[in-house]
Formats: sequence, C-alpha cells, structure tokens
Amino acid sequence: MSRVCNKIGTMQESTYWYWQGGTVQSQLWYHDILQSMDIIFCHNDMDLNYYRGITDVKCELMQTLMITDHIKTFEGERSGVMVGGNWVTAYRGFDSYIIGKILSDSITSPTTGRMKEDEKLLDINHLPWVQWLDWMYELSKCKYGVQLGTAAAGTFNLNCAYLGIPCIAYDNVNTQKYLHPELSVPDGDIKEARKLAEKLKSDENFYKQCSDTAKNMFETIYSEKEFLVNMKDIVSKL
Repeated sequence: MSRVCNKIGTMQESTYWYWQGGTVQSQLWYHDILQSMDIIFCHNDMDLNYYRGITDVKCELMQTLMITDHIKTFEGERSGVMVGGNWVTAYRGFDSYIIGKILSDSITSPTTGRMKEDEKLLDINHLPWVQWLDWMYELSKCKYGVQLGTAAAGTFNLNCAYLGIPCIAYDNVNTQKYLHPELSVPDGDIKEARKLAEKLKSDENFYKQCSDTAKNMFETIYSEKEFLVNMKDIVSKL
C-alpha cells in the first residue's frame, strides 16, 4: 500500500481491546501494523486516548455515519423496548434485559452470530437476520431503547436518536453521551440506569424531552453533511 498511496490509515473495529482476543503473535503483528499507519480513525473519545497511548500515530475521531436514504418507519403507536445485544460478553445483554424489564414486558433483541442457543428460552422476541432498512423499520416500532454493552461504534444509539427513541446506555459511547445526554450513565452503573428507566416510563414530559433532544442532536452533530465536513477537514491536514 505504501508503494501506491501517499498516506495510509486504518479504522478501529469493534471495542478498542477486541483484537487482544487473538494469539500473542497476532497481537504483536496487529500492533506493528498500527504503528506503520499515518492515521488511525477511532470510534469514541476514550478510544483516542487508548490508541494514542499504545502508538505514536496520529489518531482522529471518525464519527459513526448513518445514511438515512430510503428509511421507512412504522406509522402506528410505538410500544415495547429494543435491547441492543445478546447475552454475550461483547454485548452484555443481561444488563440491558434488567433495565428493559422495568420499561416494558415486551422486549425485542436483534440476533447476532454470537447469540447463545439457550437465549431463545428467554421471554425475548429475537429478530431474525434482516437487511438494515428492515432493521430500522422494526426498531421504529419500539418506544424505548437500552444498550448497556461495551463501547464500540455506537450504531444502535445512533439509530435510536434518528428515530427519536430515548436510549439508556453507558456514557463511554460518543453516540450515547452526545445524543442521549439525559439517559447516559457511567459504565456499570445499573443503579442509576434503573432510576432513569423508572423516570422515563412514568414521566411523559421527560420522555418527550429525551426524544426531542436525540433527534435535534442527530441533525446537529451526526448528519451526513456534518460527517463530510469533519472528514474533509481531517484528510486535508494529513
């Protein structure tokens, strides 16, 4: 790549520590690749600090982008809660389930490749694998979102914000803390998440405030237009 390109960059995939699940050799190999880059694009503010700490490479935030063309939404009354992941370490679906049950007895979850077979025994409606536009339509049927998982790209939180669905999640995800500020809690603070769930369910004004904030901040920070402005600025300085 160095032979044909003036600059080379890489984008973070999943959590900042995901690559450490490989062999010692693969981890050292991956770190060597990172060190050879001209730029590393990261998901969240916390990820910038991590990659700047383990490399000497320029690190910049690549905010998660959502192309909104052709999205169709449910026109009926929203109900139930969508939790953003299964009962595995990466998604920590158990935590989301605990909060989801406070909000509604009707809980829906996407299906991922790491979902455990016995999760199907739970009182959760598991969506089958669907195209992204179909996912957005199914999500738009829900009144609440919960994503108490590990910090990665934050697409679930972003999708909820676009649809005006209040989402309770950890504040180490940029799409959460900037788009759902009233519903963001420190990593592991289930106690505070419970309080927010109870308030969100009982206080209609608070629900509307959270919904409006999410939609407005999406347009202000995470629209395709803002993404292009930010990326052009970063690339022009390389």
